[in-house]
Amino acid sequence: MIQAVDYLFHSGWVTALALAVLWLGTTAICAASSKPWTLFRSLLANALSGSFLLLAVGVALTDMGVIWVAILMAGSLVAHGTDLWLRLVVRPQD
Repeated sequence: MIQAVDYLFHSGWVTALALAVLWLGTTAICAASSKPWTLFRSLLANALSGSFLLLAVGVALTDMGVIWVAILMAGSLVAHGTDLWLRLVVRPQD
């Protein structure tokens, strides 16, 4: 059991598993909505931000290089900023 977990982390497959859970969950939430495409567009930036962070973790776990971790984290920051901008400026709830 320990060897399987060790392999999942060192090979980076844990990142692929987490990405699959993130996107399957996003898809399921959208599919259950009465307006799935509208909800998907509102969740997209948030899901992309999480995806970039998960990819950065996967790159770090597999020692692919610090530059790739930095690039992916910057991508996450851009996606997060876009999500905040969309929620607070473009589509305010109040």
